[in-house]
Amino acid sequence: MPNRTALSGVLYSVIAALLLGGAWLVPNTLLSALLGCASVPLLLLSAESPRYRYSLLAGSLAIGIGFYWIIATLERFGGFPLPFAAFLFGLFSVSGALQFCIFHFLYRTLPKAIDTLALRGTLAWVFGELAVPRIFPWALGHTQLTLPTAQIAELGGVPLVTLVTFWLGESLYLLTQKERRQRSQIIGLLAFATALSFGAMRHNELSSKEYTMQNTSVVQANISTAKKHNIEYFLSNAARYHELSKPYDKPDTLIVWPETVIMEPIPTSIQYSNIEPRLPDPIGGGAYLLGTLTVGREGTFQNSAMGIYRDQKIAPLYHKQILMPFGEYIPLGEQFPWLYDYVPFEAAFKAGRGPTIMEFANGASVTKAAPLICYEDVLPSLSRTAVRAGANLLVNITNDAWFGNTHAPYQHHLIASFRAIETRRSLIRSTNTGLTALVNHLGETVLYIEPYSEQVLEGKLPILSEETLYTQIDSDLLMDLFVILLGCIALLFRWRESKQ
Repeated sequence: MPNRTALSGVLYSVIAALLLGGAWLVPNTLLSALLGCASVPLLLLSAESPRYRYSLLAGSLAIGIGFYWIIATLERFGGFPLPFAAFLFGLFSVSGALQFCIFHFLYRTLPKAIDTLALRGTLAWVFGELAVPRIFPWALGHTQLTLPTAQIAELGGVPLVTLVTFWLGESLYLLTQKERRQRSQIIGLLAFATALSFGAMRHNELSSKEYTMQNTSVVQANISTAKKHNIEYFLSNAARYHELSKPYDKPDTLIVWPETVIMEPIPTSIQYSNIEPRLPDPIGGGAYLLGTLTVGREGTFQNSAMGIYRDQKIAPLYHKQILMPFGEYIPLGEQFPWLYDYVPFEAAFKAGRGPTIMEFANGASVTKAAPLICYEDVLPSLSRTAVRAGANLLVNITNDAWFGNTHAPYQHHLIASFRAIETRRSLIRSTNTGLTALVNHLGETVLYIEPYSEQVLEGKLPILSEETLYTQIDSDLLMDLFVILLGCIALLFRWRESKQ
């Protein structure tokens, strides 16, 4: 019969998983923020045990609950049969749970003296988030978008939000442990209060200013995946976008279509839109940014964003830099071309290099838009690089129809919204079936279209030019140094313990 300690460890792990996984099922809500905070004490209770299986259980369950939709996506996007898709999802969940095991190891290895600052678990958790590579880079800090603390992402990105969130939870947890109470644990509470105050102050400050506004109309035609990829509908699909856009073709208006609206590749050498009937013709004085497949002179295919100015001239193309494995290329496919015989697409795509800034006239000013395609808006480094290159507006074009009617489009939108806070750039998100939205420089979704509906989203977004601290510094390098330093400290203390 299992002993009481083992049952307690399993119970703590399961509750922690329910709280953390549940936070991802109600994204961009106050409940998500509360569930994320509430999971911290349970994660710490699981890590108190010398048995790593408790943290492995918590991690596997949390990921399984929060990202259940990956199974169906592997079926639709990767073309895998259900049993194999479920097997891959199991591997994904367990491998993602390694972050929880690393957290467990560090929590039990770092000196307990750090508890006087309530930082032992916090440092261990942040290390785990940064050290473990993930296809879908979720973090505890993402659950806090609705709180003012999210605004500190302009200083240190989502890892900083994670840090103050976990620090709060750990401080409260340690204050309940009589044998480990320390006055200095109040530092964690003060740190959270400081972050909360700073976030509220910045929110009020940035809300009260006046900015140049960009008129935009974002088209969601709600074309199903099957119809989108059926060659018989390629022309009619594009025609539907033409029809929906015409009433919004007005001076100084940026009309945005989602990823790969035009599925039959357009040559990269094209210079004017009026020579290609599949492309929109901005006769009303507006401009377009849309997704299309392109083909180069050497026959290489790319997933691209195309800007069309009001004089019908085509802006420099942007080519997607981060390709999706098993959807746009096969890992090791160049070394073993026969692998492509087992996937439902015929061509491997070529990745682009670096950002492209498209300059659209906006009255007396210029809006410098940087496209991000599909998954790229969840990766902070791409947005930061684009802003450093001069972008004052971020535009994500994507096709989230692969996710189906699940929580995935909302989770994608949640993570992407942090790019607006980190860079203080408004974000347009144009999707095929949803979630299409306008996000302001505070990370707030000001307008959106319900998934699986046909509509054009018309609104205005502020255009900012200042660069945040997060944009200016190489925070990725700083975080890498943090991971290395903390890892070395943990190994040093583990080595010293083994010598005693």
